Amino acid sequence: MKNFITAIILIVLFTKCEYLIPDKWYDLIYLSNESDIPISYFVADSFVGNGSIYPDTILPEELPYLTYPLVKSNEKQVIVNQDHKIENYFKFPADTLSVFIFHTDTLNKYSWEEVRDGYMILKRYDLSLDDLEVNNYTIIYP
Repeated sequence: MKNFITAIILIVLFTKCEYLIPDKWYDLIYLSNESDIPISYFVADSFVGNGSIYPDTILPEELPYLTYPLVKSNEKQVIVNQDHKIENYFKFPADTLSVFIFHTDTLNKYSWEEVRDGYMILKRYDLSLDDLEVNNYTIIYP
């Protein structure tokens, strides 16, 4: 029995499963925080299924999974990476991607319901693929 379990583990470890583990990840979109405050972001997209898709730009009712990533002052960070190229990322019902920017302190101080109902965002970017290309796939805040 021990040899059987060991064999199964080895097969799983050495078998390539291209559907579970992509061969390559693409850094698609960057966020550069050129302000003097820490910010957090939320990317509304259909791949993760974590919110409304443009033109519906209201914040989702439940706290999105990827709301709290922190981008420190004067820091640049990858905010979207996928196992496919960016052109495929824009092949969903809308050709516009919404990115919401929050003051990190706001997210720490208020409940998601208060943030959502008060639309307590610093800025919202509605970006097409062309917008991203022009800006070298980088969103610059502010």
